[in-house]
Amino acid sequence: IADIQPQQHVDEIFRIVDRQLRANRQGNHYMLLQLQDRTGTISGMRWNADERLVEKFPKGGFARIQAASQLHN
Repeated sequence: IADIQPQQHVDEIFRIVDRQLRANRQGNHYMLLQLQDRTGTISGMRWNADERLVEKFPKGGFARIQAASQLHN
C-alpha cells in the first residue's frame, strides 16, 4: 500500500479491515472497503454494489483486488 501511486494498476491481495454498503448522492449503492497490508491501510470503492456482494467480503478475510488507483479529496 505504501508504494501505490495515483493512476496505477493494482493487482494484490489485501486483508479486509472493514466494509460498508453506502449510497451516493443519487441514491446508487457502493461498497466502501478498508484494505490493509503490512505497509498500511487504504480505502477502496466498488460501485453498483448490493448486500449480497458486501457479504462476500467478510471483515478479517482476504481479497484479491484488481483496480486502478486514484487520488480522492
